[in-house]
Amino acid sequence: MHLPYLHALDGIPFDSYVTMLEYAGIGVAMGNACDAAKAAADYVTDDITADGLAKALAHFGLI
Repeated sequence: MHLPYLHALDGIPFDSYVTMLEYAGIGVAMGNACDAAKAAADYVTDDITADGLAKALAHFGLI
């Protein structure tokens, strides 16, 4: 799967991640996220390099 914007959020401060996760309808944090982001998320998946995105999509029945 080609995901050209995979790193689009790189460089955003972690407190912004928490705000986005709290605002989103369903917040998903990657396994390597900071503890605050994981706590704010509805679901924590594996690291992106361990197929975390695919696992999250499968968890929510999207693939």
